[in-house]
Amino acid sequence: MTTRKSRSWVPAKRPSNFEVLFFIKKFYVMKTLKTILLLTIVISLNSSMTFAGGAGSITSVVDGQSIVLSSEEQAMSQVKVQLTDQEGLVLISEKIELNDLINRKYNLRNLPDGIYDLQITDEEKIITKRMFIDRESLSIIDESKLIKPRFFVKNNVVTVSLLPFGEKAVIRIYDEAGSVLIEDSFKNKNAVSKKYDFSGSRIGQYTMVVMIKGEVFRKPINIFI
Repeated sequence: MTTRKSRSWVPAKRPSNFEVLFFIKKFYVMKTLKTILLLTIVISLNSSMTFAGGAGSITSVVDGQSIVLSSEEQAMSQVKVQLTDQEGLVLISEKIELNDLINRKYNLRNLPDGIYDLQITDEEKIITKRMFIDRESLSIIDESKLIKPRFFVKNNVVTVSLLPFGEKAVIRIYDEAGSVLIEDSFKNKNAVSKKYDFSGSRIGQYTMVVMIKGEVFRKPINIFI
């Protein structure tokens, strides 16, 4: 009869204090590096920034490792430009005021290789340009446009108009306590128009929330009579 040797349990090796400190130092070095790159971008923008046009007529041109946004028309509403990396870190965020012109060159050559999103927002829509940046070039690999929902209020009746273009859209109505009173979901619809009658509702404030493609839009509804 042979005796089988039992395997002794060996606990996993705990990282040494040196390894923990090395990991923490590496994490903060990366964060500091991105902060320095962000400052470099901001300095570059301030040195080349001239105000120009509305989001509806903005054109984008790739110039080496820079992207140029321009328009010959004045902005009809405030325009917001924001650049984020894939971790959601905001690298650029600025607002272009009403009636200004857009002529901006974003020099991104100091950013690490990777994918970035440039988002241009005005009162009507959100344009997102997904870019790939490496050591030698910058290229736009995808572009999408999201039309913001429109709300029309008349005699305690709210009409919501959406253009989801096949994307899933959700409409919710909350009361003052934050409870969901109504939820409607729409799929595979290019256009949606939905009326909500608050005539029989209690006096107070309600919130209408529309969700499309990860974006959330809120509209306060006040019922007085």
